[in-house]
Amino acid sequence: MTERKELVFENLVKYAIKFVVVALCAFVIYEQFKHFNDSVAQRNLLLQSVKQNGWILLIVVALMPLNWLIETKKWQLLLAAESPQPFSKLLKAVLQGVMVGTVTPWRMGEFVGRTFEMKRSEAVNGFYFSMLGGMAQAFITAIFGLFFLPWFYPSPLLIGFAVVVCGILLCAYFFFHRLPLQLIPFVKNKVAHIKPSSNARLGMVLLLSLCRYLIYLSQWTLVAYTFSVHNNLLLLAAGAAVTLLLQSVSPALPFFDLAVRSGISLFVFSNICSNPMAILLSVLVVWLINIAIPSIGGIAFFLRGWKMKKSTSVFASQANVEHFNSK
Repeated sequence: MTERKELVFENLVKYAIKFVVVALCAFVIYEQFKHFNDSVAQRNLLLQSVKQNGWILLIVVALMPLNWLIETKKWQLLLAAESPQPFSKLLKAVLQGVMVGTVTPWRMGEFVGRTFEMKRSEAVNGFYFSMLGGMAQAFITAIFGLFFLPWFYPSPLLIGFAVVVCGILLCAYFFFHRLPLQLIPFVKNKVAHIKPSSNARLGMVLLLSLCRYLIYLSQWTLVAYTFSVHNNLLLLAAGAAVTLLLQSVSPALPFFDLAVRSGISLFVFSNICSNPMAILLSVLVVWLINIAIPSIGGIAFFLRGWKMKKSTSVFASQANVEHFNSK
């Protein structure tokens, strides 16, 4: 009986945390929409740009699901050896991870959020391989961002620093299993059984990470081009690469994430664009497409899953009552 009470309490705490996360995520998204609606200049610029280049924004929106489908495939590939999972289940988990990442510093909650719907025995594997996939994405982001950084801030020391950092990240990725992960409370003493992924699989995940990065870079470039930040696509891509790099290492907090992104973008693009409103609108549109919409999808999947679990528990209780009465 005591074990049952503990299980009920644990489930109540778990669902309470999930609902707090859902509420915070919805509030963050609402706040960004609210700020956008308060700006007449942004709305006018958006309407004018949509009339002129609306088809470009449609391409950007169409690339968004491809981005998260590739991320899901990447995670599924990493999990295949230790804990195989169906693609549809992992896709729901990825979107719920985006939702949790929206309300956590540095979006670190994204790794934990993916394990919400996993069994306790699978959660550690899910968390571990999410981090490994994140390391692959970080390497790709660093190598492109550091390559283009001298375009904006030329310095021999910067180039040498870029080479060293990329080398460290690459070694950390391929030898991820040797990092002191036991220092992380969530995975303490639970990752020893996980076998190192083969170099072929790690290489495939790196390739998928590159595909994801190129999609995101293309989205950023096309949106900035749509709002006339600059008419040189290569220069826009270089600026976007540097922006993504700086965003990845910035101390972003949940309710200030968009503000940090905006500040970094203004810092990078101010040398090539005299219209800060165009830069800010580009940041907002990219955030809405790649973060807000998937987060809303994560909320929908969570609420649907909770409703289904509630219905299942009701039917199970009725069955238990009928079984007891029959005796």
